[in-house]
Amino acid sequence: MDLSQRFYDFLKTENMIAPGERVLMALSGGKDSVCLAHLLVKFREKHSFSLAACHIHHGIRGEEADRDALFCKSFCEKLSIPLFIEYCDVPDFCKENKVGLEEGARMERYRLLSEVARREGFHKIATAHSASDQAETILFRLIRGTGFSGAKGILPQRENIIRPLLSFSSGEIEAFLKSHQIPFTQDSSNSDTIYSRNLIRKEIFPLMEKINPRAEDALNRFGEMSAWHNKMLEKLWKKTESENRFLADEGFIPLKVAVALAQSEADFPILFYGLTKLAKKHNISIDFVHFKAILSLLNYPKSGKIIEISNGFCFEILKDHLIFQKNESQALGIEYQIELCDGENPLPFSLGKIRLCQTESGSAENINKKSLIIKLDFDKISGRLQARNLRPGDRILMYGMHKSIKKMLCDNGIPKEYRQKIPIVFDDEEIVWVPFLGLCDKVRNETPKKVATLSLCGVTPETIANVIKMI
Repeated sequence: MDLSQRFYDFLKTENMIAPGERVLMALSGGKDSVCLAHLLVKFREKHSFSLAACHIHHGIRGEEADRDALFCKSFCEKLSIPLFIEYCDVPDFCKENKVGLEEGARMERYRLLSEVARREGFHKIATAHSASDQAETILFRLIRGTGFSGAKGILPQRENIIRPLLSFSSGEIEAFLKSHQIPFTQDSSNSDTIYSRNLIRKEIFPLMEKINPRAEDALNRFGEMSAWHNKMLEKLWKKTESENRFLADEGFIPLKVAVALAQSEADFPILFYGLTKLAKKHNISIDFVHFKAILSLLNYPKSGKIIEISNGFCFEILKDHLIFQKNESQALGIEYQIELCDGENPLPFSLGKIRLCQTESGSAENINKKSLIIKLDFDKISGRLQARNLRPGDRILMYGMHKSIKKMLCDNGIPKEYRQKIPIVFDDEEIVWVPFLGLCDKVRNETPKKVATLSLCGVTPETIANVIKMI
């Protein structure tokens, strides 16, 4: 069958473009995007849609990039396609965001395409990804350790992005352009094997084709089957949510559900899908190593235990839930440390104030945990009293045991958003007081010679009331 007819059939089968829609296509000037432009122009009247193109100048290849922009301008004029040319500085973007050149160019390209589409009122964005690009993507993700979700490769449609050439190989596209004598530009950077995808295309694929001449087709079939598996897992996960009355979109999985799924290898793929769904909201991916660590966590579930993932995010068991969130100190951006003097000591970030008062008599005790007033043996203090935010690994000696403060706060139901705000009072040796929890062993004395009274005040009554309800 002629490539043009197959292209039109693919558009209809996938319902990519509805009559009357406005389509913005990405045009680099290379063979794939030039082929896409010709095919879309051929069918735009028959299928009743309007078409424009957008060329992204990445600021990378100097005069060659300028040449490509001029080619696209002339090309679009001949085909009567409105053209938008957008400029960006990809090297500067990559440096600022600490990403590689390939990834940075991809991010900026999609950002600008979306910006133009939104600004100019286009319904769809068409990109020229081919079956060869699909195979490269699948192999690239497999090498990096993806699961079924990543192995499904590039989807024909994702939100408002369509890929009408996805069923055609690079060879078919090149043959179409040659038979119709259609010119296109060539990006010299596409032959530079310093880039991962070029290395796959230029060196790894030829070696694979020595084993299987149809290696590209084999990878694409694997991608299609992976997409089926992924749809099955999506269905099973939705059933899990429905039966247990929760939504992973809310940021957690009931602990009993996660633990149950972690008991059987047959359920591992369902659990992996659910965990991936939690992390995907924050653009974080979970690899197999992370998943094995989470399984270990769920085999011995204890409130307060965490598994670090990446970019400061972690899975944490909090009472009856498995939560995916930013580590508290990073999420809230609260870091402080102050020395406590007699009188009122304001805390930063509007966290209230700590009042310190020394007297000659009294007993060291936590006289009213809920009103946040304590008395301690001042003679047992080593050096200076200070206050700071909760930090990883903080422990307090209480009743002969060094206890994790974070775990105690979790076990007492202190809300996550308040944990990092609670001041940790310490001297030169150890932590001596944590509001809502109590004193360390060394400063308790029923008959002290000198007593210090500490009180946390200045926080809103509503905040204290809400926390007290949780205790």
